[in-house]
Amino acid sequence: MLTQNSIITALLLDRRFHWLRYASLCVAMLVFSVSEITFNYSMLLGDAVHRFVVILLISNCFLCKVALLGALVEVLVPRILNRGRYGLFTITLIAVSTVFVVLQYVIEGGICAQYHIASRYSAPLHYIALDAMVLNMQWFIVVIGVLLGLCIKRMAQEQQCSQQQQAEQAQMESALIKQQISPEMLCTTLHTCGQRTQSDAEATSAALLQFSKVLRYQLYDSRRERSLLKSEIDFVREYLAVLQFDGVCKSFTINVEGSIMGVMVPPLVFTSLMQYGEPVTNIDCLFTVGADNLQFTLADGRADADFADARKRLSLLYADRYSLTISPEHICLTIPIS
Repeated sequence: MLTQNSIITALLLDRRFHWLRYASLCVAMLVFSVSEITFNYSMLLGDAVHRFVVILLISNCFLCKVALLGALVEVLVPRILNRGRYGLFTITLIAVSTVFVVLQYVIEGGICAQYHIASRYSAPLHYIALDAMVLNMQWFIVVIGVLLGLCIKRMAQEQQCSQQQQAEQAQMESALIKQQISPEMLCTTLHTCGQRTQSDAEATSAALLQFSKVLRYQLYDSRRERSLLKSEIDFVREYLAVLQFDGVCKSFTINVEGSIMGVMVPPLVFTSLMQYGEPVTNIDCLFTVGADNLQFTLADGRADADFADARKRLSLLYADRYSLTISPEHICLTIPIS
């Protein structure tokens, strides 16, 4: 398996080796060009006058091969193959390869005619067919090698991206776990219960029961990837009741529009927007369930709240498929549902 520290991954992905990758391809094409021309025009190598012609033929062969590889690497692969259009890529690759091979043959024939040299294409038909077969086999090997290298590069990039995403997910989940049991909320609730035990034992007992439900949901149910929207709304109700008992808010309302039957959402996705540092007067929550999305509207009078952590978690959960609108009147969160 490729790792970030492996030599292969560094050679394929590191931008510092970008020139080395292209230089290696150019050297390979030069070797192919020299071997191809010297094999077919070996009779010109002993003549000092015709060596210049051999250099021209090698240059023509080399430039045509490099141009084809450039079109493959810079155009065909990123614009066609990477988009999953495999049939179009195969047809286009065959067409472009044919164009450059024919172009090489035409220019080569023109050079030979200019210097009155017998071209390799003046040989018998079976020799030309054999030469074309060998040339196409070389191209096949080169193209397969280049595509294999690009596939390995893409796999390494996807693995690196997946590892980075998993690390961010783990970091966010760790932050979420830290937020599950707020020390401030725990201390405030216990302190308030201690103060009101003698004066209002019944209300204190009910508050402790609600607080135990909140802790139980945060510790156990929130570890699931998805939970029922009904369970999440019940948790929000218990959570706001504890905040009301602690004096963070004087009153709250929760309204639901639409059917919540079978709707699944990530746990604690709504309470991450309800972290209060200062007391508020009233908290109004509205859940609107649509055909393919869920809208959560929170009106609590805050205008300067910081939702950086909430946005980061939403981005990990939904990428760009959610919207979070913040205004002085309310906070509106829209997420997709299945």
